[in-house]
Amino acid sequence: MEALERQRFDAALVDLDLPGLDGFQWAGLVRSREQDGRLPMIAITARSGGDEESRAYAAGMDGFLRKPLHGEQLAQALAAVLARTPAESAG
Repeated sequence: MEALERQRFDAALVDLDLPGLDGFQWAGLVRSREQDGRLPMIAITARSGGDEESRAYAAGMDGFLRKPLHGEQLAQALAAVLARTPAESAG
């Protein structure tokens, strides 16, 4: 969270199984603190089945990928979320 306060990022890849604070909680914190623009976030998980995808979108994620994934899948997901984000001047 500290890094987000100090600098601007083009996007975030968020593992849903972060230690101590899961990716759903992290996304919620980011969204609640955003003031200037929206950080595109893609959830990544090795979990199979379940409702992770709908929960990720509900938490504020802009994309969702399951592991294992390939470079092309990651590139396509990043391109998709960045295309939906209005261009902002770097600060």
